[in-house]
Amino acid sequence: MLKLYSYKTCLVTVLFSLAVLSFPASAMRIMPLGDSITGSPGCWRAYLWQQLGDAGYTDIDFVGSESAPYCGFSHDADNEGHGGFLARDIANDNLLAGWLEASNPELVLMHLGTNDVWNGISTTAILGYYTQLVEDMRANNSSMNILVAQIIPLDPTEYDCSRCYDAVIDLNAALQTWAQGLSTMASPIGIVDAWTGFDVIADTSDGVHPTMAGHEKLGTAWFASVQSVLDGTFVGETVEGSSSSSASSSSTSSSSSSSSSSSSSSTSSSSSSSGGSSSSGGGSGGLGLFALLGLGLLIRRRTG
Repeated sequence: MLKLYSYKTCLVTVLFSLAVLSFPASAMRIMPLGDSITGSPGCWRAYLWQQLGDAGYTDIDFVGSESAPYCGFSHDADNEGHGGFLARDIANDNLLAGWLEASNPELVLMHLGTNDVWNGISTTAILGYYTQLVEDMRANNSSMNILVAQIIPLDPTEYDCSRCYDAVIDLNAALQTWAQGLSTMASPIGIVDAWTGFDVIADTSDGVHPTMAGHEKLGTAWFASVQSVLDGTFVGETVEGSSSSSASSSSTSSSSSSSSSSSSSSTSSSSSSSGGSSSSGGGSGGLGLFALLGLGLLIRRRTG
């Protein structure tokens, strides 16, 4: 009798543990952070959301104080994209801390620096502002996952900025070394190749802002890296976008095109950290229900 009771107690404990473990975890909170390319309309976020859903990743929650749902199909439109903002001003005015406190993300997707380059801020200074933003992220969450984009090409058609294209190349080329100096096991930083394959003529409306086709291309560039975080395989530094094998970006001048090809090979990451498609908690509800039913039957038999 004692052995039977011990056996039932053990079985109840196991079934209860399975029931608890099988309930889906809370959705991964993801903050898209940047300027107008991320903000309104910022439809790369919509395409990324769509691609993640199609791949079975449903336990995700895009977060931020802004919302821009105007992309032609349903998606989670929350974001922290602010038109005209510079990394310098977000860092110096301590804006990110408040945004993080309101949303508490677990993953930040940062495409930022276009306006800094446009305003003539040096690569060294921009990386310094990036570092301040990373410090803010980790102050909010010491285990923050951080993905930083090698930003898309910049060659404004409405304002003369002959240095902008090459300045973006310089910034993108420096990101891998910058990330290696800051990335940690607890809070890894990955570099996403949003540059390669993005055509500044065909994929933007003004040499700055993506067309819808450009946004779709940008969303695809993020996918593999975000997938690696959701799959638990993200280790930082060498994460690259799925567009990295595409042709180099084009420019309006032959010298920029040449620089583009050189930059694409030097800034592309060495390996991709992506795993198979899975959805957090997918298919686990049945196991949890079965375990709870078993627990109920055992309790009734014991007390009856």
